Amino acid sequence: MRRPERWSTRFGGWVQRFTVRRVAKELEMRGDPITSKAVYDWVGGRTRPRPERALMLVALSGGALTLDDVYGHAFKVRGT
Repeated sequence: MRRPERWSTRFGGWVQRFTVRRVAKELEMRGDPITSKAVYDWVGGRTRPRPERALMLVALSGGALTLDDVYGHAFKVRGT
């Protein structure tokens, strides 16, 4: 079941627009292969990307995301 609150944060919204598959593919092209499941785990708030991946996400977003957006997302979706 798709939970809307996961996609309503700045990070979740960016991933939704960019697509999970494309995030995984772009990180792989940058030498850091990950699975789509890992991206879904980030969006679900179950895990957070390692710092080097978070920096890649910020760069990949072209400045649309900050590290606070990436790391704050899990707190917002889990309510912690």
